[in-house]
Amino acid sequence: MNKKSIINRYLLIFIALIMLAYTLISVFRHPKPELAEPSLPVATSPFKNYIAGIGVIEPQSENIAIGTSLPGIITKVYVRVGQKVKLNDPLFTIDTRDAEARLAAQRAKLAYAIAVARESKNQLKLYESVDDKRAISVEELTRRRDKAALDEANIEDAKAALEVVATEIERLTVKSPIIGSVLKVSARLGEYAPAGVLAEPLIIVGNTNVMHVRVEVDETNSQGLSPQAKAVGFLRGIGSGAIPLYYIRTEPLLASKKSLSNQGSELVDTRVLVIIYSFNNEKIGAYIGQQMDVYIDYEKNNAPK
Repeated sequence: MNKKSIINRYLLIFIALIMLAYTLISVFRHPKPELAEPSLPVATSPFKNYIAGIGVIEPQSENIAIGTSLPGIITKVYVRVGQKVKLNDPLFTIDTRDAEARLAAQRAKLAYAIAVARESKNQLKLYESVDDKRAISVEELTRRRDKAALDEANIEDAKAALEVVATEIERLTVKSPIIGSVLKVSARLGEYAPAGVLAEPLIIVGNTNVMHVRVEVDETNSQGLSPQAKAVGFLRGIGSGAIPLYYIRTEPLLASKKSLSNQGSELVDTRVLVIIYSFNNEKIGAYIGQQMDVYIDYEKNNAPK
């Protein structure tokens, strides 16, 4: 081995040692990573053994999506968000001009039918008042009686048609089906309101006197759940202040999961059991639609009564 090869070999070893030293210095001088605090407080269960679920706050009556059975242009909106409404209070009105014109036409038809019936009735009285029965044939008298009866029936038919249009006008003003509060208003003056189920309801109302939380429990944990089990909830983003929950009912039909926890391991095709709880919202001030982390005591669920 010549001298040049030996020099090259030692040069490579020297360079390798320098790179190793630089690497070691960089590793030991690098600051230790600090544990990042969670951006939102994390709720922890007060129970040793528990079943967890995600709840969504809703009114006692649930959210009632208000629509219209008759399509048309909205001409009046009577309510605003947050307003208290009573049963049958008007919410909004669809354009009634066409129906009112047909109502006027039906009134005219009714008046005409009454006049015709009055004339037929007078003629029948005149025919029946003739003393000489030979002056009027039995066939003519029967025809007059039948015409009077038909004209009376026409009056009833005109009244029914008038009632149909009047009912249609009444239906064009959509009223509140419950005593509650207006939660959302999407109805706008001049907009066309289609009939049927809408992706965005025209108005949403609900009874907020008592607040409920709709909790979704994974189907694998649904066996053995007992109404007597204690349950608490934490508003999402508030890790302290457990809220006592009171059992209302369990919906026996399993449904697809809707409330998500945004965890990477979460499966969206999971079936869940829905449990409804109530809670006192006077001092909490929770909002409808707000999420809640719910923990159910598992100790009392092992032996349901």
